[in-house]
Amino acid sequence: MVVAVGTSNWSNTGIQNGNGDGPGNNGVANLVLRSWYGVGFMNGCTGEGTNGAITAGVDCRYGYVFSNRTYGAVWNDYAECRIVETSEPGYCVTEGLNGHMIKSNARLQAGCRITSDTYGMCIGETETAKTPIAVSGRVLVYPYRARSEYPLGAAVCSAPNGTVDIMSRDEIIMYPERIVGTVSEVPTYEIWRAGGKDTGKDILVNGRIWIYVK
Repeated sequence: MVVAVGTSNWSNTGIQNGNGDGPGNNGVANLVLRSWYGVGFMNGCTGEGTNGAITAGVDCRYGYVFSNRTYGAVWNDYAECRIVETSEPGYCVTEGLNGHMIKSNARLQAGCRITSDTYGMCIGETETAKTPIAVSGRVLVYPYRARSEYPLGAAVCSAPNGTVDIMSRDEIIMYPERIVGTVSEVPTYEIWRAGGKDTGKDILVNGRIWIYVK
């Protein structure tokens, strides 16, 4: 089911056999759209319209959503679900056998990513792949050293027990593919609230630092 939250303001065609707040006559779509003008929805399934320079559309027959610009994701990273030995967020994990990921256990391991609880969008969940892994953006991760030793902008690599450590200049030159990310922020707060707003899910920092994943 697709839900676009807002208020409906339909003109011209509107929805056939439906109403401004969905669903259409096939029971597939449940849509509430903000300031939607133009063609509207045909049978609650397909549509496109314009609101200023914005064009959007939904085709529920194939599960596609089209948008020139989408706003409202107040979280920090984009994630994909993988099979991981730990579902706990904030750990550095590396590629293992058969597509499974395991916690890092040494410095400079290849193919490392971070388990996330700060994602704004997550894709690829299956019955077995359920742990969000940060693909881009900012994510909280546990440091190997004291947080005060992580300067902003420093490159980090994998470290023991699923942590990340600072890379030396020589390591960066010799092993650029082992860079997991760069330090973005060392929080002085204990609770992170997405976008400074009450989203209903405050995140406990728990001694982690922010990095931009590579």
